[in-house]
Amino acid sequence: MQEIEIDDQWKRYHIPFVIRYEEPEDLLIEIAADITGAMFCCAQLEKGERATLYQATDDKLADTDDYGAWFARGGIGGTIQNPLLKLNADGSISAGDGSFVINPDGTGYFAEGRFKWTKDTITLQDVTIRWEDFDDEAKKNLLTKYITITGTNLFHYADALQEDTCEPKEIILFATEYNFTAAARKWQYMGSEGNWKDIPGNGSDFFRLLPDAHFWENREVLTLRYVATLDEVEYTETYTVSKQYDGADNYSVYIASTNGNVFRNGIISTTLSARVLKGGEDVTELIPDKNFNWTRTGNTPADDALWNSVSHTGKELEITGEDVFRKAVFDCEVIISTL
Repeated sequence: MQEIEIDDQWKRYHIPFVIRYEEPEDLLIEIAADITGAMFCCAQLEKGERATLYQATDDKLADTDDYGAWFARGGIGGTIQNPLLKLNADGSISAGDGSFVINPDGTGYFAEGRFKWTKDTITLQDVTIRWEDFDDEAKKNLLTKYITITGTNLFHYADALQEDTCEPKEIILFATEYNFTAAARKWQYMGSEGNWKDIPGNGSDFFRLLPDAHFWENREVLTLRYVATLDEVEYTETYTVSKQYDGADNYSVYIASTNGNVFRNGIISTTLSARVLKGGEDVTELIPDKNFNWTRTGNTPADDALWNSVSHTGKELEITGEDVFRKAVFDCEVIISTL
């Protein structure tokens, strides 16, 4: 008989003992306690001097004759001290060099953390994805979809008192869709109260603008917007047309973008260019590049202050993804001087 001390918690004990069995008597092993309230469970009887590790069971039991394996800790391959595949005590599986980990809760990482995942997110860091690895459909979806509008942007009047003598008689604007073909199209204009209004009967990619159209609303400047819809996503581009009269010395600055003003998937590459008009005449080339100063207004004032602290001068400005986080507006201030 062997005595053991019982704690006030569940604990596994192993006791080697010698038995002698003689037929036809039944083999009986009795466990007795000299205190009340002691509980025993999960008895495991094995041959030998050392008990194997206890393997817990649950309600998912399956009887099979196939070969299999079960590990509590340890590793596979390599050496005992440095296995190639580690089976950790917390239930995780990891590479011997730590390049990947798969945790029991479903989280983990590959490539030393550059590819990480949780139950809700997947994070890629410093991972190169080659363009040639994508199929044609994926390439099409990744390409930036944008619109440009081309056409004259000025109605010129020789005399402000003769509204019917302007050149040209009409302006035709053409919208070009890049990397997509819209399923629906429409043109809008900015009303005097500041909201966009649909122009009925214009579902094509070109628009004929007359100088006496009602949506000028007695203004000298009109902003139009082209809206192209594909898969319930709207792509837009705006265009401003003005009326200029001889004898008017007012200056105006217009900014154009080579690749539109809406970008998707963080892929941003365009060139902004500023033009200066005086009374309908383009005088941009008369003004030195240093007189054109660009500023940015985005979502983070601190980042804008840092961007604006660096001089951005010239008639053109290259914009990339490093210049825009989510949304940004670029303005150009021009000093009217030939010096």
